[in-house]
Amino acid sequence: MNSRNKFIFEEAKESDSKEMLDIIEGMEFKGDISMLYTRRPDPLNSLRMEGDRVGVIICRDQINGKMAGFGACSVNRMHYNGTIRNVGYLFNLRSRKEYQRRFLDFNRGYDRMFGLFEGDSIPVYYTTILEENIHARKLLEKRRPFMPVYEYFGDYHTYIVKTGLRRKMPDGFEFRRAGDDDTSALVEFLDREGSRYQFFPAVSIDDLHAPNHPRINNFYLLMKDGKIIGCGALWDQRDYKQYIVMEYKGIYRFLYMLNRINTLFGYPALSKLGGIVNFFTMGFWAVRDDDPDLFEILVRNMSGVSPNYDYFTVGLHGRNPLNEVAGKRIRSIIYKSRLYLVHPENGREAADFDRDMIPYLECGRL
Repeated sequence: MNSRNKFIFEEAKESDSKEMLDIIEGMEFKGDISMLYTRRPDPLNSLRMEGDRVGVIICRDQINGKMAGFGACSVNRMHYNGTIRNVGYLFNLRSRKEYQRRFLDFNRGYDRMFGLFEGDSIPVYYTTILEENIHARKLLEKRRPFMPVYEYFGDYHTYIVKTGLRRKMPDGFEFRRAGDDDTSALVEFLDREGSRYQFFPAVSIDDLHAPNHPRINNFYLLMKDGKIIGCGALWDQRDYKQYIVMEYKGIYRFLYMLNRINTLFGYPALSKLGGIVNFFTMGFWAVRDDDPDLFEILVRNMSGVSPNYDYFTVGLHGRNPLNEVAGKRIRSIIYKSRLYLVHPENGREAADFDRDMIPYLECGRL
């Protein structure tokens, strides 16, 4: 039996969740921090939380009946060239350990995935790959006539920031939790500030009451003269996806032994081995005119929202000038991913895509 007949690709269903979880938790650990990224208790439902629409395609070996792998794509309304469009994000491409060095007719899986969204008028898809995941990068960066084109579009920096930083609040500023009366003003602010970015999520009033989105009372507002000049959401997603630290290697093993000292110098404590990482994402953040001073004030005040968390994460594209704040003014630990534009048909790239605009990726949906 050739590979075209050996593997079948189909949409995932509820009964596939157990096998999906086995594959997720059977992944090999890479890098100096060995992290188990999992989606307990129901992976399929967890993946569906990542977008307005989410497609999940599984690959099954017809000879032994095993699920060989799966992948997902979420579609969300985002700012694209200054307008609102549906944009696709390819994520959670996973394969069972014994199939990881095999090609699995990926092109057929992509065809099936892209076919789910033919009617959504999606101008471009994108994805991220951890910088240290060399195998995936080599596999997907190589151009093949029957595969989508992965166009490298810069690095993405995720900063890990400790809670309890010293706050910085100039006279006349206010930092507070959002309430129902702030809904319209918050939506207008996010739309105005987000329109300067590629892929900034479009937020509606309904979104602020949806189960797969930060609610209005998850947002915190930086105010001046009664107007919003910055915002960010405390987004805790541990009820449907989790990170568990399995091992520290290299310098991190040494730093783990010095955890208490790390915090005294303003760095986040490294999470306990074997436990679910206790953190939140500063999601859906924006500051007026991308002002670096306002961004620093926002981050420092978000760090004081809840001392029950060990740290929080915030993400920036490598070209964003605000990296100067997150990487230098505020002590943090950084890890890097690579951003790719994914073009379904080789040689047919998104010609109208404004590559001069800086991307914003919602860290909580990666």
